[in-house]
Amino acid sequence: GASAGKLAKVACISLLFLAALAAVISHQAHVWSAGGVNDESLNAEFDQTHAANPTKWMLPKGRMPPVEVCREIIKNFTKASYASYERHAFGKDEVKPLTGEGFNWYPSGSLGIGMIDSLDTLLLAGLDEEAERIIDFVTDKNKLDFTKITDRVSFFEVTIRVLGGLLSGYHLSQRQGLLDRAVELGDLLLNAATDNGERLIPRPYPYLNPNRVQRAAQWAASSVEKKRTSTSIVVLASVQLEFRTLSHFSKDPKYDTAVRKWQEIVMSQCTTGRCALGYED
Repeated sequence: GASAGKLAKVACISLLFLAALAAVISHQAHVWSAGGVNDESLNAEFDQTHAANPTKWMLPKGRMPPVEVCREIIKNFTKASYASYERHAFGKDEVKPLTGEGFNWYPSGSLGIGMIDSLDTLLLAGLDEEAERIIDFVTDKNKLDFTKITDRVSFFEVTIRVLGGLLSGYHLSQRQGLLDRAVELGDLLLNAATDNGERLIPRPYPYLNPNRVQRAAQWAASSVEKKRTSTSIVVLASVQLEFRTLSHFSKDPKYDTAVRKWQEIVMSQCTTGRCALGYED
């Protein structure tokens, strides 16, 4: 009775809301379509706003801005955002947005995570001066030394952000120094997946420092064998792109060979819906 009536009212209100939302979207699409991107008055209005505040986003009269204006606004947002990092935390892994302080992910030093992760975006945006300062820093081993990191690091994060950033930066700039650093880092990461000369799956949190004693992860045929600490499929499966790209650019097949082995392990152990991947703790 009463509950059914309340549900009916809620359903009716929801339908009315959705109908009104659809009408607004339809009208907005018509306005954008009618206005086009070559409306001279609209261009002038955006030019005036942009001149007053290059990072201000406006949609006057509910219309879409011209593509060229969108591109410029996005570029200026990117420039302004990166400038905060460069001003407060250049060389550090990240900048804290509230305090403006730079900080590193690991106590023993920086991996250049923030700058390397930003490099391809800056190159795509045409911010070549900012990108050049990053390249100069990253390719100088005296300024950025991966082997000085004596903490355990995230294999996944270092691969996707640092190795991936170096490779995409090299692809866009063709700067050999970036590829050289990618090869160096790739070797350190593969070392984390080597035990007694045999390539095995990497621990989720290995050492990059070659002087630190570490064992690679043994993969388990069953999760109940002894006490084991599991490794994520993410570590093995999502790093395929970076290591295979590194083999492609460096012409060295060892990186591709290693991750293909990891892929085979994942496929062989994850066919029943449960993955028994792990290493002896």
